[in-house]
Amino acid sequence: TWTRAASAACPALGASGAIFGLFAAYDNSSVSVSEPGQPAAVQNALRVSADYFSVLKVVPQLGRLFRASDETRGNHRVVILGDALWQDRFARAPDVLGRTLRIDGEPHEIVGVLPAAVNDGRVVREIRLFLPLSFTDSERASRGNVSLNVIGRRHAAWSEAQGNAWIAAFGARLAAEFPKENAG
Repeated sequence: TWTRAASAACPALGASGAIFGLFAAYDNSSVSVSEPGQPAAVQNALRVSADYFSVLKVVPQLGRLFRASDETRGNHRVVILGDALWQDRFARAPDVLGRTLRIDGEPHEIVGVLPAAVNDGRVVREIRLFLPLSFTDSERASRGNVSLNVIGRRHAAWSEAQGNAWIAAFGARLAAEFPKENAG
């Protein structure tokens, strides 16, 4: 299941996971990546919530996936590499975990590497790295910018029609609670 949402809706979606199943959010991004002795390069990235990989049933080939605590400002400077970036930039070095990359000028610790087979069909470009989806206080409160993509995996007992109906009802409830932000 897929939809779009504002950052302020994410906590409500996450809390509803016990009813629906599992939710995750992501946002496309381009970032500047550099490290000592290497030129900076713009890379395609996804900023993802901690449950993103669980929704897609992805297991890292090295290291770990994101934890909920990685979404907290101050803890968000970790990165998971895509297989292609690991190959191109690090020649598949097994000791890549713990190394530091500068992403948009800030140091980030490499905590994981994903398998080559990871491909989310909603993303049409090659994703080279993954960052935690971390919000500032003002972003967290924002209901006006509906820029996040939200995916979910419904409980096995639910049909696709039941899942879609639940998502529609959830959206209608948010629209009723916040009519100004959902006008039009």
